[in-house]
Amino acid sequence: MLGKFPLRSFLKKVAWRLYAWAENLNDCNFESNGEGYFLSHLPFEEQKEPFIFFDVGANMGKYSQMLLKQFPDAEGHLFEPLPSCAAELRDVFIDNKTVHINEAAVSDEEETRSLWFADPQNTLASFYRRDPASCGVDANSFLEVKTITLESYIKSHGIKHIHLLKVDVEGHELKVLEGLGGFLRPDFIDLIQFEYGGAGIDSMTSLRSLYRLFESRGFIVCKLMPKGLCRRCYYPVMDNFQYSNYVAVSMSLPGIK
Repeated sequence: MLGKFPLRSFLKKVAWRLYAWAENLNDCNFESNGEGYFLSHLPFEEQKEPFIFFDVGANMGKYSQMLLKQFPDAEGHLFEPLPSCAAELRDVFIDNKTVHINEAAVSDEEETRSLWFADPQNTLASFYRRDPASCGVDANSFLEVKTITLESYIKSHGIKHIHLLKVDVEGHELKVLEGLGGFLRPDFIDLIQFEYGGAGIDSMTSLRSLYRLFESRGFIVCKLMPKGLCRRCYYPVMDNFQYSNYVAVSMSLPGIK
């Protein structure tokens, strides 16, 4: 009953490699996957008010450092629940008084949750225990962390506008965004970069659910490509749980139609 299909198997491998290249999948290199290009071409050079960014899942601060090279006077709010990473962030930004380090996890409600990790500084720490067969990391250590919501943080800190929100929280992106409450709207946040990938399997979060949330609030969703953003309508084949980045964009930004 079982057959062998060498030609089909070969063609499938070739087709997948071409598709992955065309879709910019599974490229974690900051310079080649488009993240570096995106941050160096943000449309805020001419604005007079301070650039304000939120980095949710800041890890060791590489993303925030890139932003601060572009906007040295920016006001940054960084969120990182792992104590070792938060300590590193405090050391990195010790002389920058406009960068605020929050040793906290972000979610859709305030509670205490288990955060799973394999290494105290690993970028794959997650509220969802990952399958090592799919991610290559056996996250068998955990710690209890308290969560906050961005809605309460924004209110308590009197934030008037966010130019860029980055969310990289290994499958918990939807909950972080839902925790914005009424602040998830295009006149309050200009750009939201979010990661999509294999952690969505463990959290049972589809790309479609993220699209639906953003589009219901008036954003358009774009795929992050090596040389810019590509506006994309959702179609089911995109829910492949392969690593990639997307950006929700406010229609009020220059050049957006």
